[in-house]
Amino acid sequence: MKNREYWLKRAIIDDKLAEKDTNKIAKLLKKELIKTKREIKKELAYLYSDIDQNGEYSKYRLESVLSSINSLLDNLYHKEINLLNNSLIERYIHTYNEKVEQLGVNSSFNMLSESLVQEIVKTNWSGLTFSERIWENRRRLSFAIKSVLSNGLKRGESIQKMSRAISSKLNASIKDARRLVRTETCWIQTKATVDSYTKAGLTQYEFCAYLDSRTSDTCRSLDGKVFDIKDFMPGVNAPPMHANCRSCILPVTK
Repeated sequence: MKNREYWLKRAIIDDKLAEKDTNKIAKLLKKELIKTKREIKKELAYLYSDIDQNGEYSKYRLESVLSSINSLLDNLYHKEINLLNNSLIERYIHTYNEKVEQLGVNSSFNMLSESLVQEIVKTNWSGLTFSERIWENRRRLSFAIKSVLSNGLKRGESIQKMSRAISSKLNASIKDARRLVRTETCWIQTKATVDSYTKAGLTQYEFCAYLDSRTSDTCRSLDGKVFDIKDFMPGVNAPPMHANCRSCILPVTK
């Protein structure tokens, strides 16, 4: 049976692959964000073209612009959901198949159904599903942009200032998306790993924290502790313990 050092090395490799997935999605979302920014600037120009010399504007046009911006955000967040959904499915399948093979499980008894994996990916493991969290982020962004527009128009701000403020909100949304992708990837990788342990007939796992200056007190306190698989619970005794969690689990084979 492979020793702890082997499993730790494999966990480090898995973490690098997960980070690669995160960077890939973030890069694709950034491209979509640039397109969205460009379209929103057009909407702002349309809104400002209606403002008269006294600074008056049509409330109808404002509502029209807000509706167009919401449609742009819907499109952006639909793409985020699809990208993350596909990435999580691939990460689960890759991790599960790799782990059961490393644990010596016969590959002929190792078939995963697409419907099962999809169900796992959509699991509500932290209060909301990943798609619900994405739409919650979208709702907050929409509200923030509406506030920027409404307050900016009342204060008579320039289109340039308003555009910068909205751009800042959009940039913050990418950081939110990256954090979500990393956290959900940690969850699905942990879930695939513990499922492979169950398949191999194991009954326990070890919590393994990535120890450095950025390690949370929670993960540090759990490092090295052994738990029964039947008690597996993300956020309590298994990663992710928090957003951007870098911890993992190792098999207890003795």
